[in-house]
Amino acid sequence: SDYNKNYSSDDAGVLFDKNKETLICVPAGKYGTYNVPDGVVTISENAVYGCSNLTGVTIPDSVQHVGDYAFYDCKKLACTTYDNAKYIGNSNNPYMVLLAATSTGITSCMVHPQTRFIESYAFSSCTALKDIFMQDSIIGIASYAFSRCSAIKNITYCGTEAQWNEIVLGDNSELLKATRTYHGEATAEANCTTPSVC
Repeated sequence: SDYNKNYSSDDAGVLFDKNKETLICVPAGKYGTYNVPDGVVTISENAVYGCSNLTGVTIPDSVQHVGDYAFYDCKKLACTTYDNAKYIGNSNNPYMVLLAATSTGITSCMVHPQTRFIESYAFSSCTALKDIFMQDSIIGIASYAFSRCSAIKNITYCGTEAQWNEIVLGDNSELLKATRTYHGEATAEANCTTPSVC
């Protein structure tokens, strides 16, 4: 309501901060599709958690942060798939948020070049996952994104080590144990040599 100094909502009952820049909570009973309004900058931790009847979410390009578990347990979401992973986003970038692996039996994953966020538990229990290829378009890897992925050996990241340190958020110890190759330094030797990766 206009009288609330801290919060606002829309016609679907979705809760936001007063300026509608932070999406705080989508009601668990929400079904069908939901278009996050343009202008939202942050999708809060647990914001869409457990919306088990939600079939689609459109995320605007204005979003710069997706909190931990933001889309966790949204079992019916229609996803776009690419090289062993499922994504959601918008019509211009359906690969914006990597939600989950297509199977826990995967051995490698090339993250789509348009991906900006990797969701919590996206690769949970992918115990055979050894090789990961990531572009520098990623601006956030949520906590526990690679939980129980003890076989990870190699990570190829098409950015700098400094960029990498900024995007790995929360607890992602499995990523820190792996051998990382960076291809973002401004030197001839460090340039990406495999076009399909970088």
